[in-house]
Amino acid sequence: MITMKKILFLTLFSGFLLLFVACEDDYKKPNGEGNGTNPTVQLDPELFGKWSFGDPNDVNDYHFFHFKSDGTLIQRAYGEDYDWLWCIEDGQLKMYVKNGIPTYLIYKVEGDLLYFWADFLDDWALPYHKEE
Repeated sequence: MITMKKILFLTLFSGFLLLFVACEDDYKKPNGEGNGTNPTVQLDPELFGKWSFGDPNDVNDYHFFHFKSDGTLIQRAYGEDYDWLWCIEDGQLKMYVKNGIPTYLIYKVEGDLLYFWADFLDDWALPYHKEE
């Protein structure tokens, strides 16, 4: 049975995958750790760590984002891991792959909850919970 939570996640996840093709590697610093195309890239320390929702014992119901301080991100959905690069650009979360088109998400953090804006709902989607 498909629940509203699954439909919402599938919609967000589909948006990520549709925009999975062409951007340059601009998350690295100009000090030799990358190509230095964007030395002012920012990361939001509030996002560092693992954010999840669903039942960790059910591969089809457990989803997470693991934001790392080096600008990498692991997303798990339906038992599959996806590797992204991330940064904050113009106040939005930018997720992208090398040589791919980035996707931008409006987000907010409230304590140990992470919300993403869902345009089709015209409201915030179900929250991800910060794991310790």
